[in-house]
Amino acid sequence: MSQLTRFFDTLDTGLSYHVGPDIDLEDYELSDEALDEAESRIAAILQDKGQTIVEMARTLVPVRTGFLQSSIFFEVDGVDLRVGARASYAAYVEHGTSKMEPRPYLEPAIALIMPEIEASIDQVIEDLVADDQQVQEGDQMDLSGSIVDDTFGTGSFGF
Repeated sequence: MSQLTRFFDTLDTGLSYHVGPDIDLEDYELSDEALDEAESRIAAILQDKGQTIVEMARTLVPVRTGFLQSSIFFEVDGVDLRVGARASYAAYVEHGTSKMEPRPYLEPAIALIMPEIEASIDQVIEDLVADDQQVQEGDQMDLSGSIVDDTFGTGSFGF
């Protein structure tokens, strides 16, 4: 089962959270093709769910001028999803200050979608591990049998 990690950065230009699977695909002993397929499918999941998080956060964020709302973004880099807001005051709204209560908009959106991301990634890994094992078992099948060659007629072979 994969686990997702989440941490935030306060940037000079806003706030961002990194969301991604806390798994090492190498631990699953997948073929290179299956590893590439896993990374591709996970990136597609993160792309889809990143957009969902942004849409949800934009409905949750308090709006005065609309700048903070319009600055909410997501980026996918491999199997890492980064969600944030580029407004310089984004972290103050999300986490509050000594004079202002927090009004979270990113964390609740991420928290709501994280179980969907985790379930989707777990399913991808489960499917690819099962498929890859079937392929590897097929590669280890008994290769004895008969062949027909137009040049040499019928023969048999075995190892």
